[in-house]
Amino acid sequence: MVRAALVRCLTEGGFEVMEADEGVEALNCLHACTPDAIICDVSMPRMDGFQLREVLKADERHQSIPFIFLTAHDSEEEVLHGLNLEPDDYLSKNVSQAVLLKKIRHDY
Repeated sequence: MVRAALVRCLTEGGFEVMEADEGVEALNCLHACTPDAIICDVSMPRMDGFQLREVLKADERHQSIPFIFLTAHDSEEEVLHGLNLEPDDYLSKNVSQAVLLKKIRHDY
């Protein structure tokens, strides 16, 4: 449900959106195109968001793509772990659509 709302928000905000159910699928999508930004949850099967971020950071082709964690994982330990992976932002899923769109348009 959260992803569907996010897709609707971004689409209505004028963005073209590609979706992936999990990290491995996201990597496969990156073979077909280079997105302007990646918005990623931490909780995903097979390869979680932290693992995906590590893979993308290690690959020169994907290092410059803005990367945003948008997740319910908001304990101090999880946030610090995510921030150590140097994303462009780490947002809670309860962020408003207006704030999310403003951050994407302004920062990325």
